[in-house]
Parts: sequence; C-alpha cells; structure tokens
Amino acid sequence: MSAPLLHFRLLGEATVFAGSGPKVRVSAQKGMALLAYLAMNPGPNSRSSLADLLWGDRVDRQARQSLRQCMVGLRRDLGETTRVLTGDDHTVGLDHALIAVDVREFERAAAAPGHADRLRCLQLPSGLFLEGFHVGAEAFDQWVEAERNRLAAIATRTFIQLAEHAEAEGDAANALLALERLIATDPGEEEWHRRLIRAVSKHRGPDAAIGRAKWLASELRRHVDAEPSAETRELLEAIRREAAAARTRETEPVMTAASVPESASELPPVQEAGAVEALPSPVATPQPGTPWRRFQPRRYAAGAAGVVVGLLVAAGLGAVLVGHGSATNPVAQAPEQASSPQPQKEAWYGPRPDSPAASRSNDVVAVAVLPFGNLGEPGADADTIADMVTDDVINALSRFPEVRVISRQTVMSYRGKRVDVAAIGAELDVRFVLQGGISRSDDGLLVSVELVDAGSRRHVWSGRFERAGAQTAAIQDEIVKSLGRELQIGIGQAESAQTSEPVGVRELLYKGRAALNEAATSGRDALQRAEKLFSEALQQDPDNASAQTGLAGYHIHMAIQLFAPDPKPHLARAETLLKAALERRPGAAGAHSYLGVVYLARGQAENAAQSLRRAIELNPSHAQSYGQLGRSLLRLGRAEEALEHIRYAMRLSPRDPVMAYWLGFAGAAEL
Repeated sequence: MSAPLLHFRLLGEATVFAGSGPKVRVSAQKGMALLAYLAMNPGPNSRSSLADLLWGDRVDRQARQSLRQCMVGLRRDLGETTRVLTGDDHTVGLDHALIAVDVREFERAAAAPGHADRLRCLQLPSGLFLEGFHVGAEAFDQWVEAERNRLAAIATRTFIQLAEHAEAEGDAANALLALERLIATDPGEEEWHRRLIRAVSKHRGPDAAIGRAKWLASELRRHVDAEPSAETRELLEAIRREAAAARTRETEPVMTAASVPESASELPPVQEAGAVEALPSPVATPQPGTPWRRFQPRRYAAGAAGVVVGLLVAAGLGAVLVGHGSATNPVAQAPEQASSPQPQKEAWYGPRPDSPAASRSNDVVAVAVLPFGNLGEPGADADTIADMVTDDVINALSRFPEVRVISRQTVMSYRGKRVDVAAIGAELDVRFVLQGGISRSDDGLLVSVELVDAGSRRHVWSGRFERAGAQTAAIQDEIVKSLGRELQIGIGQAESAQTSEPVGVRELLYKGRAALNEAATSGRDALQRAEKLFSEALQQDPDNASAQTGLAGYHIHMAIQLFAPDPKPHLARAETLLKAALERRPGAAGAHSYLGVVYLARGQAENAAQSLRRAIELNPSHAQSYGQLGRSLLRLGRAEEALEHIRYAMRLSPRDPVMAYWLGFAGAAEL
C-alpha cells in the first residue's frame, strides 16, 4: 500500500500535512471545515447537504455557489495532492485510500480485540476533536459537538479498560498513562482522579500521591470553587499515614515530616497556598504603595545558605540538586561523581516537543520547569507555595506562543532527585531547564530562579524576585507574572544568538524579535533587519502567525517612531497582518497587543483599550500590554488609573527593552 498523500490531525488543532512533509496551508476556515467533515465521512456526500452544513444561513443557490468557490480554493491549496478530492456535479468526497486520519486510527485501535493492539491508543496524539475550531455555521458546530461526545465515550471506555488491564498485568507505566488520558476526557470526574492517586501511591510512592492530591485540590478550588469530596479526603488520610510510616523507615526522606499535611482536611487553602486563577480579571493592578525591590540578574554562588538554587554551570560541573524541604541546597557533585539517574519513561510523559503532536508551529522552544524547592524553614505551607509557584510558572510560560513547556505531571517526577540538566535535556528533548526555589518570611516572599541551556549546561539567565506584604496569593501572582516576562526576554536573547546553516524559520523569528527589541534604542537600522528577517520567515512559511505578527511590529514601529513620512500605509499593512495572524491563532496575546497600538496610533483609544485588555486576559504576564493600556486610559482622560497600569508594567519587567517608552507614558500621566 502506498503512503497516504494527506495526513489529517483532527484531535487537537485541525491540521493537514502533505504526506510526511510540510503542513498544507488551507486559506479558508470553511475550507478546513469541509476537509475535516469529508475526512470523517467517506461519502460520497451530496453537494446540497454540504452546502446546508456550512452555509445553511443562505438560500440554496447562494449556498451551492459558496461550496463551488470553496472547492476551487481547496484545489488551489492542495496543489499536487488535489487528486484526493473526488466527486461529480452532485457529490463530493475524499479518496480514503489516499489519506490517513488520526481519529480513524484511534477508533480502529480502540476496537481492536487484543490488548496489545488497543495500547496503540496511548501512543496516538490526544486532544479534543477540532479543538478551538469554529466557523459560525450552526449545523457544522452541532456535528462537531456530537462527534466530540461520541469520541469522548469511546475514549472513556477504552482508557478504563486499558488502565484495569495494565494494573492487573503490573504494567505501571501504561496504567498511569491510561488514567492520565482518562482524566483528560473529563477533568471534573473526581473518581478518576482518585484512581490515579491510588495508582501513583502504589507505583510512585505516597509522597508523589500527596503531591498529586494537592494539585487536585488546587484545581478544584481554582476552576469550580469546590473542596475535595469526603472520599478523596479519606483516601488522602490513608496515604498520609502510609507516608508517615515510610518516613520513619527511611534515613534520607525526600520530604520532611512538616511538608505533609497532618490530616486530609489540611489540604492547603487558596489564601495560604497562593493559588492564582488561570485567567484572572482582565487587568489586575497592584495595591498602591505596595513595597517592592528591584534586583538585577546575577550569578549565585552554589551552596549559599537559604538563597542558592543549587546550580553549577562551571565547566564540567552540571549536576543539579533540586532541594525540597531543606534550608540549604548542598553543592552539586560533578557528573562523574554524582548519581544522576535518568527518570524512567513514566506514563504521564507527553509527546516529544519536536513531534507534530506537541509542536504546532516551527518557532517554539521547549522548556522544562523543574519543581521549585523550599529554601527557607521547613514547613507544609512553604512547600505548598513552592508547588504552586512551579505550577504557576508553567502556566505563565505556556501563554507565550513561542515557548512549549513540558507538563507538570512530567517534571514533578524529578522532585527531590539529584539530576543532571544535560540528562534532563536529552530525556525530555528540551532546549532549556528552569529551576528555582522559594523562601517565605513574615515580610513577604523571595523567589530565586536560573535558566540553563541543557545542551551546554551554560548559565543563560538568573533572577531574584522579592515582594513584601502579607497577602501571599497576590505577591506570588505578581512574582510569577514578572518571571514570565523576564524569561521570555532571556530565552529570546539566547535563541537569537544561535547560528546555524541553513537558517530556519525559528531562528529567523527569534532574531527578528531581538531586532525589534533593539529598535527601541537603535532605531531604523534594527527595524530594517527585523523586516528582512520576518519577511524571509514568511517566504519559508507563508502561514506563520508569529512571522506575520513580527512583520506587523516592524510596520508599527516605522509609523510610531516617525521613520516614515506617511504612517498610514504602515498602520494599514500592520492591521492586515495582525488580523491574518489572529485568524490563524486567535489566542495570540502579542497580536492583540500590537492591534491595540495600531488603534492608539489612529486615535481610537476605546478600541485600543479593548484589544489590550484582551491581550492581558490571554497572558497576564504581557507587561507591554499593561503599559499600552495605561497609555490608552491616559488618552481617555483617566490619568490616575493609567499611571497605575504603567507602573505595574514597570514592576513586572524592570529591565524591559521598552522601559524608556513606559517612563515617557508615566511622565505624561504625572503631568
């Protein structure tokens, strides 16, 4: 059998690949919708039914004409693979001998009679059917919803069977993976969480199970404002007793006694744990007068009590000890001396970051955030805050489209282990490893972090974030937002310094972003470099939303920095690029932010504020949007409110390349 001409990925973001080659650019959203429907329905499908499905709001003749136009566009987009389209004057279909569809592959594996064949379901990429895909056609959206429900029922039944069979066979890895995938089908089903907690306790130990239970409790509070059920608390009490008994038998426990709740009822409350909403209110501003200090990034001496995050980046010293429940992190041993076990490929490991399932664009950089340690006095409260900071840093970085972050379930397997960053990089296939620790006192919270190039063990960036005050949740929230922006700058600078031959899209994008940052001080020369880099990226990948956004940034800077005699054409081109980018990636905070600047340049302050608030909603770490929102409010005559937002941008990113602009905005607001 010959290789398929087209590969459809419909679980997750809808994508079509030409054989084993590049992604097929489908220019129209309804064109992709039509392909997805045909991929799921072998046909032949009548043209009238397809017209009603996607253009049911139009009269028959107009709907049929829209279908014909859509088919013309699809043939153009498919190019040499257009022969997969079949049909005549009355029907349309796809030649299913020439295509491969991930949903069909999953269904075949789920229906297989043998357990070994059904295990294939755990190896296939996961995701919601046509996740985030909407075309505004009622009939099509109803079909998508029905397919999601049908596939969810198949997945639920299959993963329960796989988990039970794997448990009976003593296959820990597949049992845990099946339970993780089961939970992903319905995260609100607490019984499935309990099954996973029991399995984690059995195969990974009670401490790991307690960590998983803490995460469940925080998720319930964060998303549904509910407490764990009595059954879950009873399970936790039993595991806690098991953990306490295990600690008395071990000479070097990973967690101290104080780091485990004394009873199941002591699962950390939101205020004490510092839990932060996944998407806070559109704009969260600091309380006026909140004391804070600014720390310049610096190298830390490994072994300094209460401060160091145990990283040695000197030549030959790459082993890392991530402390947990300890006042100090001892100096890590050299790789040839330290025991640096590579973690077993556990069930919850997701796809490799460079796989099509994990990387939806070719401009991402993979990062692993190791569990933060408690650098201060041992205690369950501080340990919980360290866990929460780890979760929130992962969430913050996940909102930057150029960063792909390894899941929490994966990185938590490294807790309390002596590991080598190079081994982690090889195991998880990540470019960077971030590690850090927290220290809590009556005066506030200190977070120390360091970013390391996993391949070379080279120190890339480090920072300390300290905030004073009694409200742990608010302090933690602000620190994490600051850290998200600082890391974006640090990663961008490191990536833009890379050189390779030939130059790929990712490198062009990072170099283009670096040039845009430099333009704040260097002016037109840097902007011209940025234009060349983003244009070259678009030549290689015409559908790349990041390149479109970057090129829009060039045009915006040309307009607002007065490098063009007439800024209007630049603003018009920027708006076109940004709307095209948002059509492909609606959740791109940077594109919404830039669109707000376009509106500002045109004097449309209300529209600007709306776009900038949307950018902040999508990424609360987007410091530039806070600054530009302040500028919008200033235009609307709300100077005091504007100043609060501008100051908040400066707090979040005190070393930001656009700090000079923010100072100007703040001065205007003061005036």
